[in-house]
Amino acid sequence: MIMLTDGAGNVSMSDLPPMKESELAAQRFAEDKIRSVVINMEHKAFDQGLAQKLADQLAAPCLSLEELKAEALYHTVKMELNRV
Repeated sequence: MIMLTDGAGNVSMSDLPPMKESELAAQRFAEDKIRSVVINMEHKAFDQGLAQKLADQLAAPCLSLEELKAEALYHTVKMELNRV
C-alpha cells in the first residue's frame, strides 16, 4: 500500500475518535503484514509528525515531499516488497 497523507484522522467510520480509529487500523495492517509506504503530504513548515507516527504504527517507511523523487520512491517500494 502506498499511502499519501498528512496523518490527520478527519472523519471516523465508527464511534471511535478518528485518530484512534486510524491507529487501530494501522496496527491491524501491520499485524497482517501488509507492506506499506507512507508519503507525508504535509508541508515541512506545518508538519506535526502525524504521518511519521502513522508510518511507525504501520511499521512502514515514511517519505517527505522533499524526498519524493521517482528514484527514492522506487527504491523504497522495492525495499519494502523485498522485506521478509
